[in-house]
Amino acid sequence: MDFRIDPELCVACLACVRVCPSDAVAVEDQKVWIVDEACTRVGLCLPACPHEAIIAVGDATRALEFALARNAILILAVESAAWFYPATPEQVVNACYAAGFATVHRGVLGDELVAKEYLDLWAEEGWGSGGTVIRSTCPVIVETIRNQYPELIPYLAPVATPIEAESRYLKAMYGDDTPVVYTGVCLTEGGEDVDAAITLAELEGIFRKRGIRVQDQPLYYSRIPEERRRFWSTAGGLPLDLLKEERQSSRRFRKFRGLSQLEGIARAVAVDRIELGFVDILPCEGCLDHPLLGPKEELFRRREIVGATEPPRATESVLREGVRIEV
Repeated sequence: MDFRIDPELCVACLACVRVCPSDAVAVEDQKVWIVDEACTRVGLCLPACPHEAIIAVGDATRALEFALARNAILILAVESAAWFYPATPEQVVNACYAAGFATVHRGVLGDELVAKEYLDLWAEEGWGSGGTVIRSTCPVIVETIRNQYPELIPYLAPVATPIEAESRYLKAMYGDDTPVVYTGVCLTEGGEDVDAAITLAELEGIFRKRGIRVQDQPLYYSRIPEERRRFWSTAGGLPLDLLKEERQSSRRFRKFRGLSQLEGIARAVAVDRIELGFVDILPCEGCLDHPLLGPKEELFRRREIVGATEPPRATESVLREGVRIEV
């Protein structure tokens, strides 16, 4: 995903310059543009622009080609329930099938794979209780650490993001040559494991090009839906058991939110030599708080909408036996 500035709409007010945490906005005379190599895709510039001159661009053309070929798997982020509301999740999934996607998964399998990997690491004697391990499913955090806090690189947990894990898992199930398309808000989360990544707005654009109206789709699934329940995970791939540790004021597990927290973590680890244990950090309050989904003050409304679509938890693993991948 790239962020681009429309020169026809930009008036060089520099609002984007003031909020960019990676200094990725360049200015020359009255021309403003985003330096792709420096951009970490955090997206703060998008809501900051009062002229709506900044747009997020994914692989929409490539995704449409896959849909027309009718052989691609779509990973549809759970945040889509908030984006397409008041259309129901059933209508959104039906629209994806009508657009040409062969199979629609909901991102839960990736969360389950990653959560299981962290639980296995957590069970290892001493893991997370000595030293510091930094866990983040957000590429924005990882890129910021690499660019601004290289002293924290050795502490990054060697675990894939949920979308990377799910893409590998689906290719192991359906075949390596099966294209995987991801649609959500944090498009860099899939890395090179997905064949195309598009925003939810671009998925809506594909529907329009294919003559599909989400609200006209049936209120029930037109096909047997893929697995949506969770066993180990919470949203984002964090194991439920680790959240229970946090509620007990565990010194072995700490949760941080916001890019600004990295400075304090770097100071604690590299200068003060403090062992922080297992650190879970995101740049915002999860994907529902991402700038692409709307105003920050509507976060609780989005949580309410998505939470209402969450099915009961599974009583056993929802992962298929015999499918082995590297997480």
